[in-house]
Amino acid sequence: MILSIVIPILNEVDQLPQLFGTLAEQAGIAFEVILIDGGSADGSLERAEELAGRASFPCRVGSGPRGRGRQLNEGVKLSTGKSLLFLHADSQFGDDMALAKALKCLEKSIEKVGHSRLAGHFSVRFRSESLTPSLGFYFLESKACLGRPGCIHGDQGYLLRRSFFDQIGPFDETLGFLEDNRLAQAVRQAGGWLLLPVILQTSSRRFAREGFRQRQALNALIMNLEAIGRIDLLKSLPGIYRQQKRTQELQLLPFFQELDMRLSRQSRAERFLFWYHTGHYLVDNAWQLAFWWDVRRDFRRGLEPGVGRSPLLNFFDCYLFRMIDHSVGYWFAGLLAWGWFRWKLL
Repeated sequence: MILSIVIPILNEVDQLPQLFGTLAEQAGIAFEVILIDGGSADGSLERAEELAGRASFPCRVGSGPRGRGRQLNEGVKLSTGKSLLFLHADSQFGDDMALAKALKCLEKSIEKVGHSRLAGHFSVRFRSESLTPSLGFYFLESKACLGRPGCIHGDQGYLLRRSFFDQIGPFDETLGFLEDNRLAQAVRQAGGWLLLPVILQTSSRRFAREGFRQRQALNALIMNLEAIGRIDLLKSLPGIYRQQKRTQELQLLPFFQELDMRLSRQSRAERFLFWYHTGHYLVDNAWQLAFWWDVRRDFRRGLEPGVGRSPLLNFFDCYLFRMIDHSVGYWFAGLLAWGWFRWKLL
């Protein structure tokens, strides 16, 4: 069974040698690699073609319009495998049997449940130049193991049967981002997610250059607008996802000012509904506060992400959530969000 690995690239010339190196080490599985360039200006397309020409595995390099969703869909069209794996260009595996183990796990799970409406994602580890362990990255790595809504993203890799992708795909192309989150939601609605017994390493370069807190705050804003159906407020807003090569420290104030201006054009009723639905989103995600304290304890104990117990999260799910999951809770959380937003505008 051939596995097709589809990878979008855009100004990734420095990452390509490591990518080809980690894939060349994979054993026990037949696979092909499809690279789709989105208009790189740093020689990535030429470098990819050069590396593909002397790769130990079948590799095709194509090009298409910029946009990860468009590039991924183009890669699927060029692929021939029965199963598809979507990766980022900065992905690496530390285990030379990673792909074989992942595909075997998926196929066994499909056989067990009796249908192919399953997709797998990897445990993720962030590669950092810093030698000091980071609680922030540890939290993200631990959260990725949960499989809860909003916890599965493209940097964890998506593995699924082509037949299932044909059912729930293609990737959304309407925005320059969120294509991975929307496919993750489609998987959840049509079937289910599976945590694969393999660690996928990914780069922390975006966080390092933009700032961990700034990027997380912007990601939370984007996810909130997506969840409440108001992503239109961010359309045509420049700089949300810069090209990696051009990434710099992220300045949130311009985003907040632009969003504030767009909200001011809404009616009073629409603005009230915006903050009410934002409060609902915050209540739905308040579990992360409890999980943070569980993770903080495990981090101090030196445990691997996802290994420790989550007593505070379990307590929140069983008791605390029902205490805030109502309209009063949504209004209160929305008021807190509004106050935080106004403070950020000062």
